[in-house]
Amino acid sequence: MLSLAALRRTARILIAAAALVAASVSTTVAATKSQAPVPKPEEISEARAILRNADLLVACEEGNTAKVKQLLKEGADPNATRTSGASALLYATAGRHTETVSVLLDAKADPNRSSAGLFPLFLASENGDIETVKVLLRAGANANATIHALDQDLKPRNGDTALIAAASPGGTAAVVKALLGAGADVNARAENGKTAVMQAVASENLNVLAALLVAKPKLDARMTDEDSDFDALTLAVGKSNSTIVGMLIDAGADPTVKFDDEVTLLEFAILSNQPVVASRLRKAGLSEPSAERLAALRKAATEP
Repeated sequence: MLSLAALRRTARILIAAAALVAASVSTTVAATKSQAPVPKPEEISEARAILRNADLLVACEEGNTAKVKQLLKEGADPNATRTSGASALLYATAGRHTETVSVLLDAKADPNRSSAGLFPLFLASENGDIETVKVLLRAGANANATIHALDQDLKPRNGDTALIAAASPGGTAAVVKALLGAGADVNARAENGKTAVMQAVASENLNVLAALLVAKPKLDARMTDEDSDFDALTLAVGKSNSTIVGMLIDAGADPTVKFDDEVTLLEFAILSNQPVVASRLRKAGLSEPSAERLAALRKAATEP
């Protein structure tokens, strides 16, 4: 896979070669015959286009808006990509270069073009970059587009939406509100069943969770994770977060769900020494388990 630097070197070599061959033509016909074939005008034009696009990608990554404007004026492709598929727009978005993003969009860069399995709106949402999110949405970015990519641990993230991305640790309530205002589906689910609410619980992002709950999401969705499956409330109890447990119950989450269809949330909270969570679950109406029941659960937990 060629790097940007390699692409630029290749283009410059082609242009330089053209100049050298042209110079040799002015000496003698015999010298010309000993040289490589003279590049065709379209080959020289293509080499220069490669160089412009390579320079554009670098300028977008650096957020050099003046350089981007210049290159676009000279004919650089606003939808230029690396061989990996990453586009100029994705580079500008990743760097939080909102002005550069705007310039590219004004030059007809496609806000919905998938780049290496990602969309610019997804990346801006995950970064909590509200200004870039607004610019992309105004340009027609699809608030419900889904990605098909790998995370940094090479695990698939298939079906995630910008709203799910906005519920990451770096997401913000402002981005969530902007996406919902643009028609993002609060109940959209990734291929593994994950929702934006579940992602917010996993991230323990209280501000984002509060913004999502205002949209009245369904809270009974379950996510499959390797050998287990769980809903948002089960996940919150598992993370020992009493604040999130209370927020979900107040929003209508069902406290009677069980771990592995066997252990109640209250039993789990007691066994895992979560008195505040246990108190909140009691207020939600869960029955107190007997001493015998708790003893049996403790014994089962110690058995191989």
